[in-house]
Amino acid sequence: MKSVYTRYRSNLPHRAYAGTFSILFAFSLVFLYLYTLRYHLQFFYPWIEIPLHTLGGMVVGIVSHFITVVAEGERRNPCADRKPYILSIMLSAFVMGIMWELYEAFLGYAESLNTLNTISDLGFDLIGAALVAVWVAVSMKKRCSEYRLLTSASTPSSETRVS
Repeated sequence: MKSVYTRYRSNLPHRAYAGTFSILFAFSLVFLYLYTLRYHLQFFYPWIEIPLHTLGGMVVGIVSHFITVVAEGERRNPCADRKPYILSIMLSAFVMGIMWELYEAFLGYAESLNTLNTISDLGFDLIGAALVAVWVAVSMKKRCSEYRLLTSASTPSSETRVS
């Protein structure tokens, strides 16, 4: 009889596709941002940084969660506490947002020295990360309920035991 953990151990192809998608999405997002800087689109369309920072926060959150899940490997408990996952997603997006704002200041992008712009950019990074954190929390709750259903179905009750 197969172990109950079989379904949760062998997600490597799914993780590989998610990781590849995240990396491709991140590169396309960086290309779009550099295109925006090259042609000064932020001056013609001041709203363009809102979706860029929101998507950037989402990418950082997905990559952070992907790294956490891959690092845990087979030790991952489907019913683990969700708070460390959410905290790592939010913290990594915040740190990456600060690093990105420092990168913009290093480039000499004058708008990055504006405090209100920096705060709004970090806020949109956190909004994107929060969307990913909600998705992770809901999917972990769903996996936990499926895991509990499988474990309760696989353990024989006292009525079905043969003496």
